[in-house]
Amino acid sequence: MDLGCKVAIALSTGEMIKAPQFLAQAQPKIRHLAKKLRRKRHPEKRKVKASRRWQATQKRIRKQKRKVANQRQNWVHQTATEITCRYSIVATEKLNLQGMTRKGKRQNKQKAGLNRSMLDVSMGMLRSAIKYKLVEGEGFFMEAPTQKLKPTQRCAKCWNLTPKTLSDRVHICSNPECGHREDRDTKGTPKNKIPKKPAASSLGLHGQSPPARRHTVLLGA
Repeated sequence: MDLGCKVAIALSTGEMIKAPQFLAQAQPKIRHLAKKLRRKRHPEKRKVKASRRWQATQKRIRKQKRKVANQRQNWVHQTATEITCRYSIVATEKLNLQGMTRKGKRQNKQKAGLNRSMLDVSMGMLRSAIKYKLVEGEGFFMEAPTQKLKPTQRCAKCWNLTPKTLSDRVHICSNPECGHREDRDTKGTPKNKIPKKPAASSLGLHGQSPPARRHTVLLGA
């Protein structure tokens, strides 16, 4: 399974689940309310009380943000339930989400937008939901080390590494004898299997003996 911003989940079967983008859809309304809020009499410490219209507008903003959070949580649990009902073995990358969503040293609108997109998909919440639902259903959850395995750069056919940027959405193998071409999201999923080369123990794959029931799905990043 591959977790991303544009495509929330890409399965090794080729199936893709688009990101719902609840925050992006609600952002225009939140910005409009925030603009109205600035025109109202805002509270100051020990000096001025907030006006009733300021309080009402602030309440509407909180309500809109709470709606986005509820929509996101509902989507996460529904998606996690669907995946765990279909598959008993799920493999994905071990991502450092805290580092990925960290603010840059300088103000960068592109980085801020990327962070907002990753947080809107709720990768951490989705991964945790899938993991605990699998454990409850006697399933198996495995995380492959990203830095050692490098599934985004590694070719699924010849195992060769091909460096990419975020704008490169299609994998084209740099090995002239291979030349394998595949979508970037679905390409990352097969390499989260326990690979034949190098050995699984050398890559540091975490997990236990998988149960023999339902099917296997692989998630990458």
